Amino acid sequence: MAHAPASHATVAGYGDLLQVVRQPQGATRAQLIARTGLSRATVNHRLDALLEAGYVVSTSTLQRTGGRPAEVFRVNPAAGYLLLADIGGSHTRVALSDLGGTLLAAREDDVDPAQGPEPVVAYVSTMFDEVLAEAGVPLERVRGLGIGVPAPVEVRTGRVVKPRGLPGWDGVVVPELFAGRYPGTIAVDKDANAMALGEYRAARRRDAVMVLVKIGMGIGMGIVAHGRLLVGDQGAAGDIGHMPRGTGVTCRCGQIGCVEATAGGRYIAQQLAEVGIDVRTSAEIDALVHSGQADAVRLVRETGRRVGEVVAETVSLLNPSRVVLGGGLVGENDDLLASVREVVYRTSHPLATGNLRIEPSVLGGTAGLWGAAELALDRFLAPDEVDAAVAAGVRWVQ
Repeated sequence: MAHAPASHATVAGYGDLLQVVRQPQGATRAQLIARTGLSRATVNHRLDALLEAGYVVSTSTLQRTGGRPAEVFRVNPAAGYLLLADIGGSHTRVALSDLGGTLLAAREDDVDPAQGPEPVVAYVSTMFDEVLAEAGVPLERVRGLGIGVPAPVEVRTGRVVKPRGLPGWDGVVVPELFAGRYPGTIAVDKDANAMALGEYRAARRRDAVMVLVKIGMGIGMGIVAHGRLLVGDQGAAGDIGHMPRGTGVTCRCGQIGCVEATAGGRYIAQQLAEVGIDVRTSAEIDALVHSGQADAVRLVRETGRRVGEVVAETVSLLNPSRVVLGGGLVGENDDLLASVREVVYRTSHPLATGNLRIEPSVLGGTAGLWGAAELALDRFLAPDEVDAAVAAGVRWVQ
């Protein structure tokens, strides 16, 4: 899924060479030859085909040692556009981006996915139409859709599987809800995975393992290992919100001792309701914390400690170099971050925490959209898709 550098043995066609070009800094001809082991003639032939198809553009940059400017190849941001949706537990964001990841228009609103898929899809589709109109982009210039949903997703099909607290979503194949309305490829994953991918690539760090913990109305996790999303066999990796422990509070999913039973936005909202405070979204909880409301502050600190216990177990299992906290309850919430850090550094093995950084998301509320863009771009620029388009003589830019 990620654009990790291809090895000599894997650069078999146009699409594989494009994965090497997709590095953030782009690549010169000499770098492509060195990184792929291909001959100059082969690299030139494939670059020419990618240029002609519109996948790649070239720019000039001065060499550090002086002399003639070097020609640098990058993915062509003008080859099309991507429609993006980050459907969260209480809030949805929709955007349009070019292929370079620049967001051109966006919308957001409180949307409860527990209403069922129909109203959510209707809202997203309406917003897709609005952002296209605002940017003046015709529908035929759309190359793909990237969508994150707050539920377990079968990664190969985009099918939602047994979501907790989302009636009507079980068995829904999300790509099928949009395939007849919009052109291009459609990539769907759970929201925490999209956020993790966006965060990893935006930071441009070489973390061997990075973990993103989403703390919003629900709790989830996305894992990036060696540049690739770690989704497991079917897509269920990182479902930390509902790991039963056999003791404790009964969760809304029916199991006992889940993290979400005693932490996260839904738990906090339930506890606040008992003292007469009505909140429905993580943004409303965050506002209470910033106002100094004592019960909200206490409950967020409890959530941080409870999440910290699960993160500590994850640190022991995966030994990540970075843990990123994202989602609606994080924001600039120092109490939450401090509580997670305290538990992890106190209970995890020193070898696992020696180089560990625990930090808030650098993308904040847009992490899901950035990740959705990366999901969509990965699908549109997949080697087999590129090879087929080049063979068919497709020209993305006229």
